[in-house]
Amino acid sequence: VDDVVTIADDEILAGLVVLQEEGKLAVEPAAGAAMAAALGPLRERLQGKRTAILICGANIDAETYTTLHERGQPHVAALMAD
Repeated sequence: VDDVVTIADDEILAGLVVLQEEGKLAVEPAAGAAMAAALGPLRERLQGKRTAILICGANIDAETYTTLHERGQPHVAALMAD
């Protein structure tokens, strides 16, 4: 491991929302974490590079997913900000 970045729970949920709204993917928060890291603390490092993000986990029930999606929506703008 060369580097580790941290992200907040709100950013993870925002990543979950971005994956649903932009990719039409309903995923667990684990996948939201990868997206949040790419859009947040790794954004500048990844800019202009071809990047793959492992999107894993869809084992989530509809009620829980809906709750997490609603909690993440207010945080999307901050995650997507330049």
